[in-house]
Amino acid sequence: MWETDRPDASEALRQGDLLFGLLLPVVRLPLPFAHPATRGPQDGDMVLLQANQRDFLVVSQCCTIENHHVAALAPIRWTPPLTDEERATYKQADFSVIGNDKYVFNAHMLDPIQNVMEEQGGKGKVADFTKIVTYIGDDSELRAKRVARMSPAGRRLLRMRLSGFWARVEADDLAWFKEQGLPPGPARKEESYLPEPRENTRQPAVEGANMPPKERIVAGEADHTGLARLSRPLQRLVQKLAKRA
Repeated sequence: MWETDRPDASEALRQGDLLFGLLLPVVRLPLPFAHPATRGPQDGDMVLLQANQRDFLVVSQCCTIENHHVAALAPIRWTPPLTDEERATYKQADFSVIGNDKYVFNAHMLDPIQNVMEEQGGKGKVADFTKIVTYIGDDSELRAKRVARMSPAGRRLLRMRLSGFWARVEADDLAWFKEQGLPPGPARKEESYLPEPRENTRQPAVEGANMPPKERIVAGEADHTGLARLSRPLQRLVQKLAKRA
């Protein structure tokens, strides 16, 4: 999941970068606006937020970070002690072939890193997709806190699990898609919501139309029903080709 070498702080931020010890605000509703007690919040008022030091995983696409200078970060948290079977639900790559009870949509398990992020008492570290926050601007502070970078295989798995989190279909929509004969997007492979293909009942306009080209020409010469539909130049061409065959 992780590359062996830690990237330098000068290197661009990438999806799958692991950031430790970031001091960032915790955003919760309702927001605590700073305004006089005589009125409500107005455009331009400041917001007072508590800042906590936490660890994060970068989940936004690399090109989004580079082109738009934004970074979406998922906070990292501990899981309860897990069995091997429970741990596997956090690492499933494809939710379309298994039941939802065997797939954790809201979090992504991170492999331990020696001397950096290790498991404790059967507990593991996961990136919490339900608390993703996007920050905009200079990311030098984020790059300075980077302790590891995912390998291409690690980013591939992360993208697949992010697609499972963002693109899964809720039950009401799924029922409507089925009624309309529309593909719902990510869904179990054994389930099909498209109409059954209709049998082709069209009859060939010319006898022998389903034959290979050579046999079709011979059939046309023997029975002029087909040739009669052609112009005279085409009739002569078909007859010449039939003789050569």
